[in-house]
Amino acid sequence: MSGASYLLCRWDSKAEPAPLIDMICLFPALEELEIRQGFEVSVSSPPATAVLPRPLRRLELVTTPFKTIRPFFAWLDAFGHLPNVDVVRLPRLKSEHDVLGARQILQQLGGAPQYLDIALQHTTVVRTSSSLLPKLTRHTVNACTAFDLSLHPNLKELVIRDLSLRRFDFDRNRILLWLTSLAAPAFERLVLVGIDLMALNQSFNWAAVDAFLCSERFPRLQGVLFHYQHTGHHCDNHAFLRETLPLLEAAGLLRKKWMLTYRDTAALSKCSILGIEFALTSVLGS
Repeated sequence: MSGASYLLCRWDSKAEPAPLIDMICLFPALEELEIRQGFEVSVSSPPATAVLPRPLRRLELVTTPFKTIRPFFAWLDAFGHLPNVDVVRLPRLKSEHDVLGARQILQQLGGAPQYLDIALQHTTVVRTSSSLLPKLTRHTVNACTAFDLSLHPNLKELVIRDLSLRRFDFDRNRILLWLTSLAAPAFERLVLVGIDLMALNQSFNWAAVDAFLCSERFPRLQGVLFHYQHTGHHCDNHAFLRETLPLLEAAGLLRKKWMLTYRDTAALSKCSILGIEFALTSVLGS
């Protein structure tokens, strides 16, 4: 078991601090860590004897609140391990606290990531001021402010997921405009997932985006892939992309898929895989 290279963690109780770091230390050969956690929990402090798995280089944080994982990143930073983490997938940002947490983590990672998977959206949060006298207030969370692509000059692949729940919650034009901060000479692949192309403003300057991606800034670019959901208009989407991104099309760099697949890029070989789902009560009681 200690030779496992992949670990999946999630827990089902808020009653006690999660022994996340304790669990990770049980696997000295760990290369990939995936945390799937839908609600916020506290993470127990690492024991003095905790030893970080040195091969760890891939982090997938799916539906995990940033308050939960911040102690884990502080632990990685204390070991000086963050420069070794070159594959990162971050969860959807649901609050300003998440935006701040993501910004701090990415600043810590700096030039380490070669693969980055992020979700961009505007989320409208509805709050009540009192349980007795509820007063609804709306607050918009802008995830774009969390990400500064200029911090990651060694990126080879960037996956951007548009997870807006409603069409008017997020101006998807910002995704492509925001890309202009990307400056990574070794960049090879851009993947845009779940973007509603038909909802984009037809007056958007697609020509500038086309020229930017085909510029000398990206001499190693191998492809720009659009994953979009099957809405019955995938043929129209294909034609739309060919017409609006002619330079990418002529260079053979434009890719289109209407069937959404999960992480179709080459992944680490999982020769030894261990998935663990644990309840805190059973772990703490053992």
